[in-house]
Amino acid sequence: MKMKWYVFGIVILFTFSTTIVNANESEDSDDGIIEIDNETQKETKIMCCSYGPNIRFLQLEKAILNNIYKGELIIEKMNDSGYDTLTLEAILAEIILIKDDIKSVDLNLTDISQIYVELKTDAINITNSFREEIKDILNETEIAEYKNLIQEKTCQQNKNFTSEIKNMVRKYNTNQLNWLNGIFKCINNSIINQYQNGVISLDTVKQQIHNYTNQLNEKNRYNFYSEIKETQIRNKIHAKITIEDVSENYQQRLQDRIRNRINNSENLENGQIRNQIQQRLRNRLNQTEDANYYNGPNPGKNGEDWYNNDDITGDQGQNKNGQGPGGNGGRP
Repeated sequence: MKMKWYVFGIVILFTFSTTIVNANESEDSDDGIIEIDNETQKETKIMCCSYGPNIRFLQLEKAILNNIYKGELIIEKMNDSGYDTLTLEAILAEIILIKDDIKSVDLNLTDISQIYVELKTDAINITNSFREEIKDILNETEIAEYKNLIQEKTCQQNKNFTSEIKNMVRKYNTNQLNWLNGIFKCINNSIINQYQNGVISLDTVKQQIHNYTNQLNEKNRYNFYSEIKETQIRNKIHAKITIEDVSENYQQRLQDRIRNRINNSENLENGQIRNQIQQRLRNRLNQTEDANYYNGPNPGKNGEDWYNNDDITGDQGQNKNGQGPGGNGGRP
């Protein structure tokens, strides 16, 4: 019986370390767009907890700013080579409008998970438009050349966001540890304080929890794992409801976002770009008014992992962990 509990404990502790205290210190990969089926349901699990929305929107902002910066580099180089970049500039201007939408979101809204998924879907679709436009203009050799250029110049761009996200992840994990400790007193408070201040790693804290569970009798160990499992189930239900909410009245909310971006585009100084982006948005608005029309993957099925690969040139390389799209990249 003791061996049975030991094996059970290892399985649950592993699950616990990836979902309850699941915002890993190694942070997200340096690039980013997500797929919104099972992967995004996992993404939204932490958004019902304190600091969860902060982490996700920082990651989203980092990813879209990377794409904006890369897009600017590509357009600059294409202009130098004599290419007509007006369409690309209009698409990039729309990406910037989505970035502004992301920046303006109130993270305390009750439907924050739904807003997150929808804005991410918008960002994926418009970024894919940029990629497709590039493929129509540049050959494979030129795309490879541009890819090398943007890789060299985006490292510094990521440093500030990486630090900010890591700090928010630490706050999220500290909050989760305090919740757990408030129920079971499983860790010395000094350990949590050391983790919060960056003195020790999350792995060290996990080992402390593991040591605690090994000392419990069967009944208390069962109670410990049951509480964690119930929390996991609640988070999964929250994620599932979020995806279902996104599907309900999606067309109407998409139309509202498009209308807002048409209005916001009035602030663009370049008249040609302003006219082009407004025409693109109006065309999309007219199309979405057909209830049977939706231009792009359904919310929940975007087919790409933006956090692991947001290369705006469309190359499907590996992330920093050596994984292709779909690897977890060390993110929460």
